[in-house]
Amino acid sequence: GSNSNMAHSPLSYHIVSLASFAAKTAKTPSIPPADDINQSSPWISDSRACFPMELGLELLGNHPSVSEIKLTSLEGLTPTKIEIFVGTKSSPEHAWKVGDGKESETDEYSTALFKRLGFVKFQVDGNSLQRETKTVADIDTTCHFVKLLVHE
Repeated sequence: GSNSNMAHSPLSYHIVSLASFAAKTAKTPSIPPADDINQSSPWISDSRACFPMELGLELLGNHPSVSEIKLTSLEGLTPTKIEIFVGTKSSPEHAWKVGDGKESETDEYSTALFKRLGFVKFQVDGNSLQRETKTVADIDTTCHFVKLLVHE
C-alpha cells in the first residue's frame, strides 16, 4: 500500500493538446512553444477562446504516478468547472507513426485511453477577484496523460 504521509514531488509535464470544441468555426488555439511554457507560471487561455477548452498534458518520466492534482484559478480568470481525466497510452498497434518512425506525442495523446476522475467547481462571482485552489486527492494512479476540460 501507499504511505499517505509521504510527500510527493511535482511531476514534470508538457502541453501536447490544446483544443476548443464550442464552435466549428472557432479557431483552435495553438500550443505555445516549449520554451514559453514555465511550470511555475500560470497557463492562461486566449481572450477569444471558445469553451469548453481541452488542455492535454503529457507527464514526463518512467511510469509517472499521480497522487493528487492541484488547480488554481487566477484573480478574475476563474472557470466555472474543470473536468479531470487521466490517460494511458494505447497499445502499439493503435499508435500512429510519423516521419522518422517515432510516435508523435500528439498522436499518442489522441489515441490514449482516458478515464474520467470527476470535476471541480470554482466559486464564480462577478465581484470575486480572489485566487482559489482546488485539490483532487487520493488519485494514486500511474498514467501518461492528464486531460483538463475547462468550462468558461
